Amino acid sequence: MNDGSFAQIDGTLIDLLELGPETRLSLRNGGEVLVVDVPQDAVDWTVGAAMVGSVLRVCGVSLVNSDERGRYTGVSVLASSTDDIKLLAAPS
Repeated sequence: MNDGSFAQIDGTLIDLLELGPETRLSLRNGGEVLVVDVPQDAVDWTVGAAMVGSVLRVCGVSLVNSDERGRYTGVSVLASSTDDIKLLAAPS
């Protein structure tokens, strides 16, 4: 995945936090945890909020994260709204 490229990621929701201007979702995809940020004013869970354990498909712009030494630490995805987040499977 390249920084700034379009990304489509499937993963299991392991955490959901509201952080002021953003809603942050943490998804597990294989052995990696990915962070998805959605602007708070674009969050609309009219169909029902995603629940921990849900399998989601997220589309957005990827950002490759690194530490102060430039070492890879993970990937974040910036979704423009909840329209970019699809429920694939409810928690069992």
